Amino acid sequence: MLGGAIKGDDVDESSGGEDLTQEPSRYKHKPFLDHYFAILVPVGRGKVEEIRATIADFNSAYFGSQGLRVTANLIDRNHQIVMIKEFSRQDKGMEYHDIFTSNREDLISLNSSGYDMFLISSENYVELFKSKDIEGYLAFFEEFYPRNGE
Repeated sequence: MLGGAIKGDDVDESSGGEDLTQEPSRYKHKPFLDHYFAILVPVGRGKVEEIRATIADFNSAYFGSQGLRVTANLIDRNHQIVMIKEFSRQDKGMEYHDIFTSNREDLISLNSSGYDMFLISSENYVELFKSKDIEGYLAFFEEFYPRNGE
């Protein structure tokens, strides 16, 4: 179970003593902050420079006027994060996310790679980088970032 320490009165005895409370998320939903599109690449599983070049080519072809930048950082010893910066708010970033992840031609190798791809606000990226709580952020993303008109 994610989060939460057991606190006496918050335990449901009928569920075998499972904690029913959850810690509030360390991540905050602020849709009007700058956002980044991120791709999580397991260390040793992807060639980050090739991924960056592929994304740069895609951005030039389809988003040339937006001045998007592609960066890469090691987020923990097991993951690198490729970031496309930046979008003025969540809805603009999700438009990019949906176009990127549905591209079947230019990005077929990336989109069939199984890499986690998500949008993250500038503030939440700082928190993710400090906490290294990748699973927690992915759960937050699923909850607060509906895709393709969901």
